[in-house]
Amino acid sequence: MPKLSISEAAYLLGVSTDTLRRWEKEGKITSTRTEGGHRRYDLTDILKDKEDDGLYTSEGNNIAMVQRNL
Repeated sequence: MPKLSISEAAYLLGVSTDTLRRWEKEGKITSTRTEGGHRRYDLTDILKDKEDDGLYTSEGNNIAMVQRNL
């Protein structure tokens, strides 16, 4: 699975980049960093265990609901 930038991952999940940063700070998701320090997300990792991870969008939808809309 390709690595996504923070804006690409946020767009696909229907959340803001700030939400992804918050989830990462809370330890709910992980990213790798480029040599320049930019975050890269693996879509498989983000969606893995989506029903059990407690990730919620600002609208109150969990990731399982978001994925159904992709």
